[in-house]
Amino acid sequence: MTVRVRHQESGSAIVEFVWLGLILLVPLVYILLAVFDTQRASYGVSAASRAAGRVFVLAPDQASAYARADRAARVALADQGSTQAAPPSRSRAGRTRRVA
Repeated sequence: MTVRVRHQESGSAIVEFVWLGLILLVPLVYILLAVFDTQRASYGVSAASRAAGRVFVLAPDQASAYARADRAARVALADQGSTQAAPPSRSRAGRTRRVA
């Protein structure tokens, strides 16, 4: 004669479902946030270069063109939340230097 033992498993499916959801959703959310941040930075750089080019072309002289382009790029980057990035600026010798 075999004795069957009934296990109390009521409610364990919900617990397993919640843990599985957390284990799968947390990395997915992290990956999505990283992708969105990369996209935001890419759009910010694109908008900054576009704004700097427009301002540079419309400037009356070359000296003010560089200053205006630098300022336009900084504003466009700040609009996208990229306050730490500083656009490179060309010196008179033609070498790229970082503007603080």
